[in-house]
Amino acid sequence: IRSAVVGEWEPPKCNPGAFNLNVSQPQLSVCNSNLYLTYSEFANPLKGHGDDCHIRASHSPTGAANGDLLLTVSSNYGFNWDPGRDLTASYTPNCDTVPGGVNPDCQSDTWHSATRYGIDITGDIFGMTDVSANLGGYAGSDYLFVEYVNDREPGAAILNEGAWTLSSLRTFRFGCVDLVEASYFCTLLLGFGIDDPTYTLPGQLLDTPLVIENCGNKLMNYSYTIEFLSGPVGHLTVDGGVSGGGTISAGINNKDTLIIRLNATESLVTQNASAKIIFTGNFQNSPQVFEVGYD
Repeated sequence: IRSAVVGEWEPPKCNPGAFNLNVSQPQLSVCNSNLYLTYSEFANPLKGHGDDCHIRASHSPTGAANGDLLLTVSSNYGFNWDPGRDLTASYTPNCDTVPGGVNPDCQSDTWHSATRYGIDITGDIFGMTDVSANLGGYAGSDYLFVEYVNDREPGAAILNEGAWTLSSLRTFRFGCVDLVEASYFCTLLLGFGIDDPTYTLPGQLLDTPLVIENCGNKLMNYSYTIEFLSGPVGHLTVDGGVSGGGTISAGINNKDTLIIRLNATESLVTQNASAKIIFTGNFQNSPQVFEVGYD
């Protein structure tokens, strides 16, 4: 099982709304022997969209984020996927549905449906918008078609998130573009409890595996350094040192396991210590920073 989209962020200001996840409503299409996965994405702070929120009117105070429609492409039957590209580009932060508001036009693009297969066409199709420019351009003649709801007051009206409103049902097309080659940094901490970051007692060692996964489709190079925020230098190591790195393929063996050691030297009687582990490299979401503290 491979991940096509990673949506493991904590929405900083507004959530996707009832019955939605950060990434929702996937549709899978086939064109030119590639797989095209379209999906809705909400409040992604990694792309600077963490504030894509609806300022609530008085009748709907709880709130929901605006959605965007994105695309990711696979050329090897879903084994690897490229970074998500924005199809609708409708980022409207702090939109206001109060009559006479400063920014009245919310743009939440959700509940879409995509054609199952690409269609070879030439010329205009009923004046339908072509969003291929959002994907880097396209010079071919094979297209996929999408219809979606453009919600001007996002969130479920029956759950006090939005309000009953007339929303447009829209359509667009996009070319069957080639995938973009890129690596993408994903991680999994094994062994930390519910109260991340974890802790240990002074003078007691604690090892925690950190699994680094290349979620992209290109060879990933990474390096890491440790920045000590409090406590003695050297109280934390990764694989026995304070710096290092490696290379991870995008194939079957697409993971590295590193060991984070707290109280790396038992003679360091450390209290209230913390440090940052900073990963940089050729991956699209570089840098990645992890802060670890313990008592």
